[in-house]
Amino acid sequence: MKATVQRVSAEGSCEARTDNALLVVFRAPTDQELRPGDELEFSTLVLDGEAVVANVNRSYSFAVRLERNNIHDLRLTADHGSSRTPSEERLRES
Repeated sequence: MKATVQRVSAEGSCEARTDNALLVVFRAPTDQELRPGDELEFSTLVLDGEAVVANVNRSYSFAVRLERNNIHDLRLTADHGSSRTPSEERLRES
């Protein structure tokens, strides 16, 4: 699944938005440069699992742990409740 880096914090947190409006938050690699606007390709999006991420712009890959509470479905409205965790179907959309 493709995503674009939206933000990289000073603490090393990265936010990337997929084409289908999922926001994925993960720890940025410490040994490689990652910047807003970089195009990423996730091997898979899973709740509480591992994924390999390819940085298309900078030609390198890295592994990340995707936590359940760090993938957000931006299509769910605020009145949906405190959780914006995407369904399995939304995770499989590309």
